[in-house]
Amino acid sequence: MSHRMIRVESSVYERLQSLRVRPGEPIAEVVSRLSRAAEAPASQGLRFDRLVEDLASRWAPSEAELDRLDALQATSRTRRRNHLDDEGLE
Repeated sequence: MSHRMIRVESSVYERLQSLRVRPGEPIAEVVSRLSRAAEAPASQGLRFDRLVEDLASRWAPSEAELDRLDALQATSRTRRRNHLDDEGLE
């Protein structure tokens, strides 16, 4: 089997690391597994759908995380509004 080196952005590398099925799994195996899943015939579509769902669950924030981010954003807006009021800018 031949080998090739590729360059990926650090964010892509981090994503690939997060998709390891076991600690220490080589990134080449992760890429190979994802490649096989992407090339699966239509009869294996369900398996590919499960992979996509799994990837989405790892990359998408949970509802609790979204709620926390919304609260932080609201707090930030309130602080900014109060600061502008204090400065007489609004």
